[in-house]
Amino acid sequence: PPPPPPPPSALFGLPPTPPAPYQPPAQPPMPSPPHMPPSGSAAPPAPPAATAAAHLPPATTSSLASHVKPTSAKGLPIQVIADAQKKAKYAVSALNFEDVSSAVQYLNEALHLLTAQKH
Repeated sequence: PPPPPPPPSALFGLPPTPPAPYQPPAQPPMPSPPHMPPSGSAAPPAPPAATAAAHLPPATTSSLASHVKPTSAKGLPIQVIADAQKKAKYAVSALNFEDVSSAVQYLNEALHLLTAQKH
């Protein structure tokens, strides 16, 4: 029979190293149990904060939110600004494809949104 091939370390001029023995993966430490009061304690546990908040009246801002449009510092509705930004992004995308006519159309639409609003 032919002799066994040399170990890979010998191919690179390294001294042979024995294989490391199997080591099982380290287990993470177990979490400590939550602190429990002694069983003879007379004090009942405190109610969670969510239970106390459940007895408060509902916020009135939700009923006002449907009647008030959020506005920016310049007085434009936030949604108008978002729509104009979307049109401007479409224009940039059109220019990436060298579609100048679409880019001009989207930019005109964005300008119309921003200038048609009464400040």
